[in-house]
Amino acid sequence: MVNLFYEYDIDRARETARALHSYFRDAQTVRKATIELPEDIEYESRDHYLYVFYGCLLDYGVRSYHYHQRLRLAYSEFRELFNPDYILENFENDIEGLSRILSRYLRVRFPTEAAKRWFSLSEVLCRKYDCDPRNLIKEATTLYELRNLVTEIRGFGQKTGGLLIRILYENGLLGNMNNDCMPFIPIDRHDVKVSMRLGIIRGLEEDSSSDRVSNRLPAELSKIWVEASVLESIDPAETDRNLWLLGSGLCASNKCYLCPVKGLCSQNSSRDDTNEAD
Repeated sequence: MVNLFYEYDIDRARETARALHSYFRDAQTVRKATIELPEDIEYESRDHYLYVFYGCLLDYGVRSYHYHQRLRLAYSEFRELFNPDYILENFENDIEGLSRILSRYLRVRFPTEAAKRWFSLSEVLCRKYDCDPRNLIKEATTLYELRNLVTEIRGFGQKTGGLLIRILYENGLLGNMNNDCMPFIPIDRHDVKVSMRLGIIRGLEEDSSSDRVSNRLPAELSKIWVEASVLESIDPAETDRNLWLLGSGLCASNKCYLCPVKGLCSQNSSRDDTNEAD
């Protein structure tokens, strides 16, 4: 696949997907994407789906572990916050009031925007799906259709919407939808950086200005990782998880000496010895 500024190396992507699959499987880190539920939410209930939808909506730019701790606390102390009927009735003309509540409980970085997204989700669910996310899912016959419905909601972009769908997919929450294999995975700037360092994206530098990078790059890169995974008989959802484990567990901590793909990485250097000594 060739672009005006860059190209992709599918063979390198296959090699990386295969190595990560072997490494993280052997390291016993294989697990589903999930959101830990408060104890009194019944599995597959309407409240379960509402909690997952609201929980994924603001899961960006934060440390996920701490965010979900705060999310469960919010549910235990202010359960109505996860009720779209309540949100519409009380905050249609008080976005700032909702922003103060979200700031207090979830410590979001941009509370006003977070409140607009929280209200938008509530509004769409109530006015189109009888306040039940399960009705939204029933309208889709494929994961592509589901993605289109989800990303119509303010705040659910390529990354947060993709995370939501992966959680639904991996936890059997898609009803009778045909979901043999994830046809896309969520891509963020960290995935792009890792892909550049591993030579899967060629022709760009890490410090490239944003106007050089096509707006289509995340979708294109998603296709590359899905194709590479399928060719290696690996579930793309697993590759998505493995990329996150690579970036958050190894790259972010400069643990190059442990990395299963350090031989492919442009950042591999003598610091390996330093880290190993530490």
